[in-house]
Amino acid sequence: MAKPLLNSEQPFVQTESESSQTPGINEVMAMDPKMETSSYSEQTEPNVRQMEVGPGGDFKMPCTSPPNSKSKSGRSSEQIDSYRSSSNSAMSEHKPRPDKETERQKIDLDLVLKEVGNDLKTGCLQWTNVFQESGDFEKFCPTRVDKLLAEAKALEENLTHQKEQLMDRLKALSRTLQTI
Repeated sequence: MAKPLLNSEQPFVQTESESSQTPGINEVMAMDPKMETSSYSEQTEPNVRQMEVGPGGDFKMPCTSPPNSKSKSGRSSEQIDSYRSSSNSAMSEHKPRPDKETERQKIDLDLVLKEVGNDLKTGCLQWTNVFQESGDFEKFCPTRVDKLLAEAKALEENLTHQKEQLMDRLKALSRTLQTI
């Protein structure tokens, strides 16, 4: 059974009325007997669009000229530079839509990060099991904490002793100032 064609799959058919209104490739190429580049422009639009036909009969990209511009020979370099900078800024504002491949890569990256996180978690659990099973875990932590507490107490006692010495010196200085 034949599959019906969708709109995008239907072949292009040009009616006789349409073909008489638009020039064909042969008519455009006939404008230039040398078969070099031919120019076809519409004079009704304010922005002149030119279609160029290459030597093989293929169309080149259309050129547009900015509104209120002089002919190519009469343009100043400042006008050309300002037109180029405005078109470059307009193009730089365009943000491409993310395609399916970047979304797929993002999903793959998320899966890899989850796997790495799970591996790290299981590795940490294995080490805590090793400490708990050997009994060194209970011995290791309290001895280290006790050592740190002893150092902190020694520093605190040293600071209080230095504070008392400074207070005694201040009292001695204040007595000498009162006698003068």
